[in-house]
Amino acid sequence: MRAVRDHLADCLVTLPALLERGESASVHCWFAGLDGLRRELFPLLTRAYERWEQGDGGRALKAATQSGVFHWASVCARVVALHAHRGAEAETAIEVLSSAPGSRL
Repeated sequence: MRAVRDHLADCLVTLPALLERGESASVHCWFAGLDGLRRELFPLLTRAYERWEQGDGGRALKAATQSGVFHWASVCARVVALHAHRGAEAETAIEVLSSAPGSRL
């Protein structure tokens, strides 16, 4: 769930700020660190980065981060609700949720 939380924060703050400031080197650096589960959960972002590299002016990245805000906030809310209703017994349900196709974007 840390990857989900990180995606939400990056879509809300980090990536929009880097794009707004035109921090190309920092955008490349951020994507260099996008690996493993974080990359697997958010393929839309990787495709948007490829379009940015091809010169789309950041349009695809901005759209992906905007979609990401809504998506990852929703996933986080579902996790919090599961924990609120099931407490310590929510672990299995959260694991199922995190591996469901609808949890990816």
